[in-house]
Amino acid sequence: MRVAAILSLILLGGVSALAIGAAAAEPEPKLEIIAELDQRPGNVAVALNGRVFITMHPFDNPRCKLMEITTDGKAVPYPDEKTSCSASTLKGKPPVKEVIYNALALRANLHNMIYVLDMGAKDLPPRILSYNTNTNKPGKILDIPKVLLTDQSFLQDFVADFFNNNFYIADMGQADLTGTPKPSLSMFPGSTMVPPRRLLEGHDSLKLPATPMQAEGKDVMVLKDGKPVPVYAGLNPITIDPQNGWVYFGPMGAGKIYRVPTSIVSDVTSSLEVIAAAVEPYADKPPSDGMTIDAQGNIYLTAVNSGEIGIIDGKTRQYRTYLKDERLQWPDGFSFGPDGMLYVTINQLNRAAALNLGTEAGVKPYLVARFKPVTMGTVGR
Repeated sequence: MRVAAILSLILLGGVSALAIGAAAAEPEPKLEIIAELDQRPGNVAVALNGRVFITMHPFDNPRCKLMEITTDGKAVPYPDEKTSCSASTLKGKPPVKEVIYNALALRANLHNMIYVLDMGAKDLPPRILSYNTNTNKPGKILDIPKVLLTDQSFLQDFVADFFNNNFYIADMGQADLTGTPKPSLSMFPGSTMVPPRRLLEGHDSLKLPATPMQAEGKDVMVLKDGKPVPVYAGLNPITIDPQNGWVYFGPMGAGKIYRVPTSIVSDVTSSLEVIAAAVEPYADKPPSDGMTIDAQGNIYLTAVNSGEIGIIDGKTRQYRTYLKDERLQWPDGFSFGPDGMLYVTINQLNRAAALNLGTEAGVKPYLVARFKPVTMGTVGR
């Protein structure tokens, strides 16, 4: 492959040159812990400059919402104490738009920007916040319009086509975990020239799995009207390939991964019917939370029922175990780093009171870790 072609792929898709060309021998992955935490991390994003950021999971009602993991493994508020940690002191007061209130999803791009999906608060709509990790200064705030929201909206994750300035949001549509779900794959453009749209409502790809969500070999249960009921967990994992050609998504429970071409989803002339018809079933998956994809099309899943990192092979579309470790108790979010490693949060989410019949059973520490993937993916995803 010519040098110019390689550089084009790096710039347009964010793929490391190390990932281009013939596949090398698959590494033997080992889990390396980079941080031990007293509270649950949510998602992770690694910037091109190597800085590591995490959200703190809302289930723990954390004081600080966004943190940086320093090189010595400490978690410090980012971009500063006021922005990350003051939401709890503002209860009952008018919202402050610069403050992070309820963050979970987190991504980074190739320009050392990180993007945080803040689910908002009373009188404060959900929005996407951004920060320049070179200067630590805030960037543009993108308010998510009401047209993308319902009374059941749970905007738990998103992916971004930064080249075309488009965000794709996975609205799980199960804010109360047990009510009638109203999921959608929402198209949220970074430009006001393109209208935002809720997509695939009622589509087979967004229907709840047939079986309850499972973790550590048993059904995930919550209390409803004082009685235990199983959770049927729908739309959750989402990723976009390095060339920004396909958005992949699926349920948290066991089921199928689907994909839809961005060329159709982002086209304002595409009708809802055309978009629905373009969705393809891609592969079977186990119960899982986080998902990402590398330059060879291998999809990585945090397989929470079996305590492992799994891969759906880019050629066979078959699932297999990639990394097994007893410390992988509900691995959650992924991010590729510029060091060639794949970063992951581990938060024992099924042991949290919210998913464990009101009883907190987590065993500290919660972890941020990394391991060697088969090949490189897009830094920050």
